[in-house]
Amino acid sequence: SASGVETNGATVPAPAEANGAAGEVAAEDEDAKAEKPAALPREVKIRTLIEYLEAEVAEKDLRGRAERAAALLQQRLASRGGAVGAHFEALADAEVLYCDGKVGQPALDEYVSQLVACLRDFPYDRLPGGSEVGSWVRDELVAPSFRG
Repeated sequence: SASGVETNGATVPAPAEANGAAGEVAAEDEDAKAEKPAALPREVKIRTLIEYLEAEVAEKDLRGRAERAAALLQQRLASRGGAVGAHFEALADAEVLYCDGKVGQPALDEYVSQLVACLRDFPYDRLPGGSEVGSWVRDELVAPSFRG
């Protein structure tokens, strides 16, 4: 299997092209993989990050969960009133808002922190074009999403 790019607890899969000819991945002994961390490929493609994020949205059904959460919160607010945060536990009960054993706002904060870490720790300096291109992608395309 292809190695990935480790980003603060989550692995963004490395593209097959990173290890040589397109579609070929160097075969390694499974024991050797367990003993040493995967080396970062010399060059990574931005599509690796994009595909990881798209897969995360699909695998976790984030759109569906967001829609279910919004509907459930709206229903609970209409019937019980109060602050939105007071109803987050119901989202966990409905299997909508949970992450790493946390529920409600702490779960949401944890998950968002993991995604931000993946974006922050991605090896932009290894994009085709080198560190200058990588800095531009990081600073001009990714970072503005996180400004106040």
